[in-house]
Amino acid sequence: ETVVLTGAGGFLGAFLLQRLLQTPRVRVLCVARSKQAVEDAAKLFETSVDFERVQVLEGDICSLSLEGLSGVRVVGVLH
Repeated sequence: ETVVLTGAGGFLGAFLLQRLLQTPRVRVLCVARSKQAVEDAAKLFETSVDFERVQVLEGDICSLSLEGLSGVRVVGVLH
């Protein structure tokens, strides 16, 4: 199961990422300014980011092509 999470580089997004990663089968696709922003925000909750389960698309959700999601079953979008 894949969840798309925007704003993972912020406080609320980092909290949601931490909670999502507590569910073993969930994969998370984060749309954020940078991979480093996601890592830094996760440290607020003393969470290390498992990049085997977390994919970061760097950029703005409005300008990204989400072609990489073809064939992926997305179960939720948190924005």
